[in-house]
Amino acid sequence: MELTITQRKENKLLSRWEVSGIVTFDGPTCTNSHVTELVATEFKSGPEQVIVQQIQTIFGRRQAQFSALVYSTKEAKQKYYIIPSHLKKKDGQEQKATPKKK
Repeated sequence: MELTITQRKENKLLSRWEVSGIVTFDGPTCTNSHVTELVATEFKSGPEQVIVQQIQTIFGRRQAQFSALVYSTKEAKQKYYIIPSHLKKKDGQEQKATPKKK
């Protein structure tokens, strides 16, 4: 997989970079975790500081457009990023499914 960043904007107020670009891939469409790892290596940060907002494939090509947020620290991400309700529900269901060990 190859990552090409087409646009990067620094948002100092929220301590993050707003990034968009194109991912070229072979085989199946790349997942959020693959794009997260690629963006994290590009910005020399941890994958826990990256949030992939969207991935859209380009019809007829082995490419996808993406947009992502790269926070400067984990604390900045926790402070400024609001988790959408559908992801909160999904996270709550996973916690209920795993039994608590005593």
